[in-house]
Amino acid sequence: MADCLVKDQDLRNRAQTKIAETLTAPLLPKINEQDDHKGLEKTKEKSLSFSNIIWLVCSILVFYLTDFASTCLYNPEVDRFYFNIAIFLFGVMISIAIFLIVWVTYIQKRTSDQWEKLHPYAIPTATACATIGSLWFVHKSLK
Repeated sequence: MADCLVKDQDLRNRAQTKIAETLTAPLLPKINEQDDHKGLEKTKEKSLSFSNIIWLVCSILVFYLTDFASTCLYNPEVDRFYFNIAIFLFGVMISIAIFLIVWVTYIQKRTSDQWEKLHPYAIPTATACATIGSLWFVHKSLK
């Protein structure tokens, strides 16, 4: 009887292993001993892709067609104190972005994956500046 239970348990374990291998095989990259790193290489996305160009064109069109700049500059309902704080924070965010993109990526020849290791506070600071600047601009700049 004990021999039958052991065989049953062994059969169950083999069946579970086979099912697990069958289900996870399509998800795992197949790597042979001959080509160890071919399946693990990361593909780098182009910085100038079609979707990036579309986003840029759409943002320029929205900026132009809504008269955003003239409203911000000449509308008397805009509270200049909060507007200037928001502009300063956006300037800090843009400066951090230019530093990371131009200086770190192109001049120091580092990848964007290394940004957080080299400058751990740059991205959180830029995010905080963008968030606070957006909130002040939206909620405080109009009376």
